[in-house]
Amino acid sequence: MTDREVAERVAALVGLADNLRMPGHRRSAEECMAAQDEIRSGLRRLHRELTGQDLPRSARPAHDTASLRHTGLQVPAALIRDRARRLRARA
Repeated sequence: MTDREVAERVAALVGLADNLRMPGHRRSAEECMAAQDEIRSGLRRLHRELTGQDLPRSARPAHDTASLRHTGLQVPAALIRDRARRLRARA
C-alpha cells in the first residue's frame, strides 16, 4: 500500500467522522450507530493492512461503566441565576 493510498483512506475515514451526527429528528439512533461502526471497522481494516495484525479490543470489560460516568458537569452561572430567578418568580 502506497503512502498516497493510505492518505486517501485516512481522508475518507476523516470525512465519515466529520459527517457523523448524533440522533435527532432527522436520523435515528440506529443510523448513528451504523455510521460509528462503519468508521470503526474502516479504522481496524486500515490498521490491519498497515501493521499486519489485528488491533486489540478494548482492555476494559464491557460491564465497566464507572469510567463512562460524568464526575459532575459544570453548570454555567447564568443557568444557576436563571433557576433562582424562576424560583423567586413562583414564590
